[in-house]
Formats: sequence, structure tokens, C-alpha cells
Amino acid sequence: MAKITMVDVQEAYNDIETAETYVESVDSVGLWESEKWIFETYANKNSSILDIGCGAGRTTFGLHQIGYHKIIGLDISQEMVMQAQKLNEKKGLQISFLCKDAQSLPYESNEFDIVFFSFNGLMQVPTKQLRENVGLEIKRVLKAGGLFIFTTHDRKHPEHKRLWASELNIWSQNMQDKRLHEFGDLIIQRKGKETYLHIPTQNEIIDLMGKIGFDILLAKDRSDIKIENESVKKVASECVFWVVKK
Repeated sequence: MAKITMVDVQEAYNDIETAETYVESVDSVGLWESEKWIFETYANKNSSILDIGCGAGRTTFGLHQIGYHKIIGLDISQEMVMQAQKLNEKKGLQISFLCKDAQSLPYESNEFDIVFFSFNGLMQVPTKQLRENVGLEIKRVLKAGGLFIFTTHDRKHPEHKRLWASELNIWSQNMQDKRLHEFGDLIIQRKGKETYLHIPTQNEIIDLMGKIGFDILLAKDRSDIKIENESVKKVASECVFWVVKK
């Protein structure tokens, strides 16, 4: 059985029904209070921002709305980008949305003040090596002192204890889905659709950022930053916000 690849991830998000769900979230969910706090704490309104994994533009439009106008949205899914472009026109905005792979960003080195990879998007890149490759590419396009902001789940969080005890038993018996690469990988069913996601430990992310050459400024649970409303909690469980510096 073939292992999960970026092509599989891309195909999952090219699904029209999935894209429509992301379109709905632009207005029904919007920018999280924690995301707003992170940017207002670490970025000024003149910052040049690359919003990777922008989907239909929830974070891109949300950040633009609160004054971050030097922003570009980028996603691996053509369907997501098409939906974002439609909303862009409907809203009367001129934000640039591009369909590109984060492993090969179409920008010069040292171009952005901030790269944002929201909603655990970095963890939907399969394998440690590919995640490192994406991280190195993000570091390349950041200016000296630029920030990479992203979120992950935390495998050691108490709310996941039962799940990972069960998963450890499955992997120890070599009974895991053979499409998966490593312990921490999951294939999640959402509305009958499969989505790949890697759930790391915080130490795993610390090691990854160290390999890439980022300095960690912040690693904090979302609930310790801001209490989100029910619309956010419905679509996104507890996660860790990371702010790292080139």
C-alpha cells in the first residue's frame, strides 16, 4: 500500500465539498482571537506577510480586515485558491492568492517579515524530512529577524492521552494503517473525507526548529492565550501556537 504523499494531501483539499466548508468558515469562524493576539503582539501593520495554507482565505481576509494589508495568500489546492479569489472579488479587495507548493515558494530570499501557516497546516506535510524542507524554504523567504508563526497539536496533552495509548498499542503490533509513515501520523475522517495529519510532541517541534535554524520565541497553548468562542472550538480543538525567529 502506497504511503501518503503531498499529492494525496493536495487532492483531499481539491475536493469541492471540502472547499465549500472552508468558504463558510471565512465568515462563520473568521480570525481566531488567539490569532489576532499573536499578530498584534508580534507584528506591526506594515509587516509583509505570506499566509501559507490559506484555504479559502479565513486568515488572509481576517488579517487584512484588522489592518495587515501587505498580505499574500498561498495554498497547494487549486480549488481553495479559486474559492478565495471569488471571495476576494466579492469583497472588493485586491489580495493576491496563489496556488503553490510550500516546498518551492515563488519568491526571492529575504522577502517577508512574517510567514504564517495556520490551522496545523505544517503538520499536514507528510514525513519529517518534507516538514524540514518546507521549514527551510520558509526560512529562506523570511528577512533576517523575520518570524514564522504556526500551530500544532501536542501529542502529550492530557486530552489526547487515551488516543495515543491506543495508537501506541496499534503501532507496537504493526497493525497501523500502512499508508502512514511514522508514529504520530493519523488519517482523520471528516464528513466522509480522509485528511492526513501528524500530531507531534512539543519536543519534536523544538528539535525540528533547531535543525532548520529558528529560535523559539513562543510555544503556548491556545487556551492560555485567549478563550475562543464556540464556532472556533467546534472546528478546531486545542493547539499550540509557535512563534519562531530567523
